[in-house]
Amino acid sequence: MSRKYRAGHTPKHRGRKIVIVMIPVMVILAGLGGIVAWDVLKNQDTVAVSGPTNSVAQVLDSQSSRQPVTIDEQLYSLQLPADWKEVERRITDQEQSVGWQAKQKGEDNRWLKIYIDKIPSDLAVNRLLPVDPSGDTIAYRQLSDNCANFTNPGTNNKVPTASKWQQINFICDLPNFVQNKVGIGSIAGLNKVEITGTTKGKHAYFLVYTDHNVQPDYNILYNALKTFRAK
Repeated sequence: MSRKYRAGHTPKHRGRKIVIVMIPVMVILAGLGGIVAWDVLKNQDTVAVSGPTNSVAQVLDSQSSRQPVTIDEQLYSLQLPADWKEVERRITDQEQSVGWQAKQKGEDNRWLKIYIDKIPSDLAVNRLLPVDPSGDTIAYRQLSDNCANFTNPGTNNKVPTASKWQQINFICDLPNFVQNKVGIGSIAGLNKVEITGTTKGKHAYFLVYTDHNVQPDYNILYNALKTFRAK
């Protein structure tokens, strides 16, 4: 069938309509293709792992892992974390002692106190760490649980009470059982261990470590004992 054209009349082109319709279709297809390509590239860097879920413990900056400093006293020396500072020193008829405290933010609720020769006999603690003299050093054993768990009548008692852990006598601070105060003890007697230095002779020592942190770090006390040297 032949088409007839009239003079002065421009014929309609259907091809132009097809082009106009195809343009948005091509744009949509190009967009979909880009999304697919991006997803493929993203998944190339992702590795799917199947299996049971494991909890990973956070590694904290423990004070015991920091560079220590040496405390050099007249009768002994030991090491403490670098941020610890001396906060008290007492020389009276009743006691001779030196105390230090952690100063790191968030960890300044830890203290160590050392009594030398003049040691109050009524000092009470919440945990006992048995120790033994080893030349001019101190060897420690197993730390006890809170003594309120094995000292009768437990937390019902309102006064400090005599107790024993690994055949070592000490005074359990039942009225203040949440204080988390650790004291050393030995067969030498209540609240002391006797250490003989190479030049200063024999002296009695009593170390008390108090930790009120939500994550107690007993390694601070252990490291102090490991590095203790009587002079």
